[in-house]
Amino acid sequence: MMMKLTRYGLAFAMAAMIAGQSVADEQVDFQIKWRKMAAYAQAVYAQYPAQKPYILHNKTPDGQGLADEVYAAIRKSGKDAVAYEGFTQGDPAGDYRFIETADVLFCGCTSSEAKAVKDAAVKQGFTGQFVHLSLPK
Repeated sequence: MMMKLTRYGLAFAMAAMIAGQSVADEQVDFQIKWRKMAAYAQAVYAQYPAQKPYILHNKTPDGQGLADEVYAAIRKSGKDAVAYEGFTQGDPAGDYRFIETADVLFCGCTSSEAKAVKDAAVKQGFTGQFVHLSLPK
């Protein structure tokens, strides 16, 4: 009887160790992903320096994360954004206030949302550069 309990206890301990390892791996992957986002955002802002940037995102971890990192790069350069807004994922065609005053629109969203955002921004008077923020694989 004692031997069976020990085996079950050992199996339970092994399962807990394996689960703990996968959680640690996920945390490392998450940290690597955010470092990539920060480096990508800095490179994008260096390529498209804006005097009056406008930042949009689709409120997802990736879209908002990229937008946050670009915003941090903008703030680090001593500037501020005209606006920083989020839209509901899947419904990007909105009323973007002050969009006509921006010279670059940074948008953290999916490809299909990017097209709809660009079309909506142009309809509202945006004439600057459009930058779709998408983390390279």
